[in-house]
Amino acid sequence: MKKVLFVFIAVVSLAACGFAEEETRRIWAEEYIKKDQPVSTTPAAKKINQPQYKVATPEVAAEKVNQEMVVGITIWKFRPAREGEMGVLIGKEKLIAERVEGSSILAKGDRVRLSIEAARDGYLYVINREKYADGSTGEPYLIYPTTHLTGGDNRTTVGRMIVIPAQSDQPPYFTLSPGRADQISEMISVFITSEPLKDVTIGAEPLQIAGAMVTEWENKWGKTIGRLEMINGAGQSLTPAEQEAGTGSRLLRHTDPTPQSIYYNPDVKAGDPLFVNVNLQYEPTPK
Repeated sequence: MKKVLFVFIAVVSLAACGFAEEETRRIWAEEYIKKDQPVSTTPAAKKINQPQYKVATPEVAAEKVNQEMVVGITIWKFRPAREGEMGVLIGKEKLIAERVEGSSILAKGDRVRLSIEAARDGYLYVINREKYADGSTGEPYLIYPTTHLTGGDNRTTVGRMIVIPAQSDQPPYFTLSPGRADQISEMISVFITSEPLKDVTIGAEPLQIAGAMVTEWENKWGKTIGRLEMINGAGQSLTPAEQEAGTGSRLLRHTDPTPQSIYYNPDVKAGDPLFVNVNLQYEPTPK
């Protein structure tokens, strides 16, 4: 799996989203977590550019979260377009990309893409590990950044997004394939820092890094992670605006779709690193 992921990393541009009356994109708002906010099921409310969210991790407080100390991540699952179906058709296979929730169970052979959007200036690192049934993980590989992608420039700012794989890759998705029979997920770690990591040398290829170093980052910055999920977002297909932004030709605006999943750590302060694990979970193997 990680060998497939290595091929398919690219940086594209994304920005803006939030509420129509604002010009600056944001991916967090207090309105998302109001417990007394009614969930509307009207067609207008189901539009992705009018987002409503639910707290998927009630054990992690979502109040008083710094709106810059979050990261938006969307898992896209590909399927063949139905006869006569309108929408963004991807690749020669004419596929439709649909959002799935962060806790979704995926199957071997599923075709998947991720998009990652930071809410602040900083530096972004993406690590891939295999996770096994006994709780252990495989060797960590730094799959982003590399020098052949934007010259190794991994700076983040409001509006910049990483797409895995790139829309220009062939195919523009990766196919889930467990490396071992007891593998239960592909664990993608997203690490955002205020300064470049001094202990990491960016090269032309993905870099195997010390597991102890990743564990240290995880224990220090990723222990208390919460997640919001967009209500009625799962199943929504890629929009023309997202497709265009995925080419790097423009930023998404404040009226364009927000991420499906928003990850947060209520314990971090402004400028602190943020470490988030996203598990692409495999469906259990029948016994």
